[in-house]
Amino acid sequence: MGFILLPEDGLPGFTETVCRQPENFDLYQVNEFVSYLFQYGELNDSHVKLLSEQVQSLQLAKGDLFSTAGRVADTIGFIVSGVLRISYKKEAGEDVTRLFLSENQFALDIESFRTGTRSRVDFEALTECTLLTLSKNDYEMLLVSIPPLANLFSKIMTAALLKKMQLGRRMLEQDAQERYWAFMDEHPGLLNRVPLLHVASYLGITPSSLSRIRKGRI
Repeated sequence: MGFILLPEDGLPGFTETVCRQPENFDLYQVNEFVSYLFQYGELNDSHVKLLSEQVQSLQLAKGDLFSTAGRVADTIGFIVSGVLRISYKKEAGEDVTRLFLSENQFALDIESFRTGTRSRVDFEALTECTLLTLSKNDYEMLLVSIPPLANLFSKIMTAALLKKMQLGRRMLEQDAQERYWAFMDEHPGLLNRVPLLHVASYLGITPSSLSRIRKGRI
């Protein structure tokens, strides 16, 4: 899946991020990015060359923030490796996990990016991460230089909206055990890469309930 939309509620949380730019740019990363885009449309060689000249490689350490609540999202991220967590704060201060993102997914608060309003969610690295990034200015320039790009990204955003709707319906219709097994089907191997506390929050249950489900008590 790709771009991520905001939750319906949430307040600003963390306000700082520490990012490091690697010395060597890996063309393999660009190939992964382009291969993903090809699932939604066609780009010719000149388009691919333009993209490769604009994207930047970014590395995050565990705990770094790619994007923060309270700031305007102005960078598109494509995850080459690692896991990000999207979270927001409730009024009482409770930290809520909205979504996990891993390899070959986009990281972006679309509403903030499009409207210039402050984001209400954090994108936190749960592992060491490598991303390809594209600034909003460069993205808008590429929309002019690469005519098919607008339709391609529109398809990706539509797919993100559908996923958001499916997730919301699942949270309403499924019980905790059904949500857990759906999570396992959609994210094989992810349970071993992220803290169970965040998984429980994502599923809308307590850590003890998650433990019982994993042990087969429910």
